[in-house]
Amino acid sequence: MKKIFTLLMLAFAAMTMHAQVMLEEYFNYTANSAIEGQGGWQVSTKETEATGTSPIVVDQTITYTDYDGSAKGKALLLDNEKQNVTDSRNTLVPFTSDKPATDDVFYAAFLADFSNTGSTSGKEIFCYIKQGTAAGTGTTARGRVQVKIADGKKSFAIRKNSQTITDWSAETPKEDAALLVVKYVNKSTGSSGAADEFYLYVNPDPSKSEADNASVMMEALGNTSDGGADLRYVCFRQTKLTAAYAGLRVAKTWADAVKYTPSTPLVDPTTTFSQPTIAFKKSGTATSQAVNTNSDGAITYESGNTDIVTVDASTGQLTAVNPGKTTITAKTAISSSYSASSASYTVYVLSDGDGTLENPYFPTDFRYLAETAEEGSTEKAWVVGYIVGVYNSEVKDVKIVNSTTGTSSSIGLGNAANEAVGSNCLTVQLISETDPRTDLNLNDNPTKLKEKVWVYGKIGSFTSSGQTVYGLCHADNYSLDGVTIVPEMTSVTNITVDDQKADGKIYNLSGMEVKTPAKGVYIQNGKKFVVK
Repeated sequence: MKKIFTLLMLAFAAMTMHAQVMLEEYFNYTANSAIEGQGGWQVSTKETEATGTSPIVVDQTITYTDYDGSAKGKALLLDNEKQNVTDSRNTLVPFTSDKPATDDVFYAAFLADFSNTGSTSGKEIFCYIKQGTAAGTGTTARGRVQVKIADGKKSFAIRKNSQTITDWSAETPKEDAALLVVKYVNKSTGSSGAADEFYLYVNPDPSKSEADNASVMMEALGNTSDGGADLRYVCFRQTKLTAAYAGLRVAKTWADAVKYTPSTPLVDPTTTFSQPTIAFKKSGTATSQAVNTNSDGAITYESGNTDIVTVDASTGQLTAVNPGKTTITAKTAISSSYSASSASYTVYVLSDGDGTLENPYFPTDFRYLAETAEEGSTEKAWVVGYIVGVYNSEVKDVKIVNSTTGTSSSIGLGNAANEAVGSNCLTVQLISETDPRTDLNLNDNPTKLKEKVWVYGKIGSFTSSGQTVYGLCHADNYSLDGVTIVPEMTSVTNITVDDQKADGKIYNLSGMEVKTPAKGVYIQNGKKFVVK
């Protein structure tokens, strides 16, 4: 029996170390040329296998809907008669230079054309191989795929070694190109490879996952028997038949091997949310907002920060975790008609603060109120937070800093001292010749960075470098302990006390009546007093 072994010695080390695609071969060589000597291909050095002529590259395109290797490059023709092969031929290519590790998984996807093949009751066309390292040494072939052709139709089967084939795939017309994917799971810890597993997928849908193609999967006969460890080559086997192969991709993942590239351009869907921003209190009722889309792809929801709010991946239902600001993103998966898409909206989880010194707003609360305040509003309130940055006109938001900042006109407050996202912070405007500016700006007070501070000012917007900034306008007062106010408040805005009535009611410094005062400064009958 005459055999020719044609090997492609690709430099695996030249590939990207972490790349999942281990081999991509589209046979982009001169038409009608021998594959030997091109792109690293060579005939086996074994003298008994060095006869006959090389398989040739032919100017043929093999197509398969939505497969990345479809109609790319040329094809490799294995023709017994024209290439002077009277019995069998194996054409091998290494897909790795390293010994596969235990539980490594490999997928080999390729296109096959049998339109010029005669009838056969079953011949091998593909396998994984352990190639001998020296001249005269043999090979070990495992995961052997066979084709059967009769009455103008073809079907496929797989066996691990030499088991008798009993089960065949569904028949398809012989003239139709086939996409075959052979999965190799290395379970070997030694040289026997008795536990190695092989699977064949016949004409899978590239737009679907491996799991969703389970209906076209066949398990190799004999997966629990026979050896075959250290398989580093894929091999096109030619046993008394003529066939052409193209679009070969070997990878460690299904998605990389059976790469989905739509044959028909996909439509970009319209995916939006009705409300760009929503807010609800942590103690309030959970809410949700469904995405609006014309895509038929699967929809999933994700939270930008699960420490603030979690979201049900399927329904989009929100659950508050902590006060703060984050984004919710809905993603639509790629489908046969639509490309992938996404849309996001902002979520504010509000604290139970009421803007008083005793129960101040969080910075994210205050920011939301400023962004939604009516124009001309004069409402003022207290906020408590940590100094983490300053307003920056280039980023058009708070810039997180680690040292002196170069500006004295603002500070940025975060809900926490380790806040790292400027858009989650509150800009506080510091006015010249005021105590808050003198005592809190980071240029003159670098030790205030990361310090907790209470600040009182207007809820709304101001202009900085020609930009509208939503935040705390004109910081009037501050406190470092939530009790002592700088400068000391001598009157309360919007509160008029009738000394004649002296009704005994107690008010906080924001003018709100307090039934049971805690530690802090209050007003009763027009006079201030302190609860320690």
